[in-house]
Amino acid sequence: MALLLIKKEDEKEFVVCSTEDLNMDYHELRNLYSFREEHNGYMDYYLDIPKEELPTIYDQTKRTVGCTKRQLLKYREEQLKVLDSIMLRTDYDFIRIHIYEFDCGDND
Repeated sequence: MALLLIKKEDEKEFVVCSTEDLNMDYHELRNLYSFREEHNGYMDYYLDIPKEELPTIYDQTKRTVGCTKRQLLKYREEQLKVLDSIMLRTDYDFIRIHIYEFDCGDND
């Protein structure tokens, strides 16, 4: 899963930045939101959102980690820094949440 920060100029879209550092549970995301399918040789999914919605979506779907309370606090702090850095940027118009579901095939 990746977050793509998209700048729109006229009818063209440009990816300003791509990050995988904000850890959200993509199963939960797909359960809560209507993703669009993208047929590009694989079956991938994407959802375009305004940046103002990202904190709410993150709160609903943030990935939990199995660790001590101290480690969990440090992890949450690191994730909030990533979220803040995305929110503070002004060089993009919206966010595309892109879920990559590559079919690796069976190894039988």
